[in-house]
Amino acid sequence: MTFRKFFSVAFVSATVLSACTNDTETSSVESEYVNSVRVTVEGFKEDAPATRTSHILTSTGMDIQWAEGDALGIYPIGGDQHKFPISSGVASASASFDGGAWKLRSNYQYAAYYPFSVDNYMNPQTAIPVDYTGQTQDGNNPTAHLGKYDFLACGPSTPDANGNVDLALQHLGAFLRMQLTMPKADSYSKVELKLAPDSDGGKDRYFVTKGTYDLTKTPTIRPTEESATYTINLINVSTAAENETITIYAMVAPSVVNAPLTIKVYGADGMQTYVAKDIDSGVQGFAKGRAYTITATLVQGEHEYVDLGLPSGTLWATCNLGANSPEEYGGYFAWGETKTKETYGYSTYKWCNGTYDTLTKYNNYNSNYGTLDRKTELDPEDDAATANWGSDWRMPSLDQIEELCNSDNTTTEWTTLNGVNGRLITSKANGKSLFLPAAGVRGSSSLALADSHGFYWSRSLSEDPTGAFILHFKSDNIYSDYYWRENGQSVRPVRK
Repeated sequence: MTFRKFFSVAFVSATVLSACTNDTETSSVESEYVNSVRVTVEGFKEDAPATRTSHILTSTGMDIQWAEGDALGIYPIGGDQHKFPISSGVASASASFDGGAWKLRSNYQYAAYYPFSVDNYMNPQTAIPVDYTGQTQDGNNPTAHLGKYDFLACGPSTPDANGNVDLALQHLGAFLRMQLTMPKADSYSKVELKLAPDSDGGKDRYFVTKGTYDLTKTPTIRPTEESATYTINLINVSTAAENETITIYAMVAPSVVNAPLTIKVYGADGMQTYVAKDIDSGVQGFAKGRAYTITATLVQGEHEYVDLGLPSGTLWATCNLGANSPEEYGGYFAWGETKTKETYGYSTYKWCNGTYDTLTKYNNYNSNYGTLDRKTELDPEDDAATANWGSDWRMPSLDQIEELCNSDNTTTEWTTLNGVNGRLITSKANGKSLFLPAAGVRGSSSLALADSHGFYWSRSLSEDPTGAFILHFKSDNIYSDYYWRENGQSVRPVRK
């Protein structure tokens, strides 16, 4: 089912399903065949919460248009589902659906749901699944992706005296529109909504991401999976200038919110983030059949860090540059380069003329290696952390890496986080921890030693100008070392 732009107060879709027959189904003498099935869909209703952040619901409805390939699943109560594909009414608000050889009978009760899934032949009527994960919007302000997640259903309906049955489909979820003003020109890869935890660890605040409902009674989603975050993936969504607005749509299961929200938008490369914090939606939760709008102005994002109580006061980022969680590998950067690339080596390295002895910057040794400039640390414009996260962040120095590995300050162990191998570094001062995934190293166009070794750049040039100092670890050790600077390695930013 496709959706047009949000524009009216409410909508009603009066949809007629043609009668049909099935030679394999027998009927009693008393049974009469159902002449038609009338389907109505109630509209999303306005829900305009009181807010303190200028969240305004300006439009309160959506025109549904049935699309070619749409189909309903219809169950006789106590029987198996049957597919009713659309037979007429494509690109309109009203459509007819035909069960083909299968017939409806007037002495039965029938329930229906949308969108049809062949997988439900194996599912009982009491546990029809819904899954709100994987929502992906292609372009700024389209709604075409929503049909897959606008789960519609009605409980048992009995044919009337005239042989007609009315199926009043209800939206099982809520409609959410986000109007987000972005601070700069960029392209975007996803929007993430995150709930602040409450005092007992967030038990009463969650988004429902998966669930089931029962077609033998009034359908209501029963949660099977919940999360403090809700994600909408983005393709071809961008801004061309400062303070432009992107409009993002999502379907949301009925969920308990009752807490400030944080909205985070990720740049296309995953390294830039934009955030609006402590958004008070003013609602206790998302209710089925309701429509919500959030408008917010975002700022360039703050990246999370951990204070390990180190003598220098250095604060280490909780995830790699280009990653969204501590266990993700993130991007791979040649030393002194600020963007990832497909191929690593001297032929593509920014600071040479194709060979190790034609360096054009960062040579503190002698002119046999190229231009001698006596630089020993990356300039901010060549620091991947600074270039991507802003002036508060840098790649660590050799001293900061050695401080992190110093057994007087921390303990370290080889472990796994969400199935990813790496090193957990724990402060002796305050017990806080930092996880570094074993992301390996990129040479040429291939990734080597992933899941067994970690290579993390410092901003410090080694005594050999063809290399730079790194943090290196494997399952049995962690230490400072140096590595050839044309290769692609991980970056874990720091701030002070």
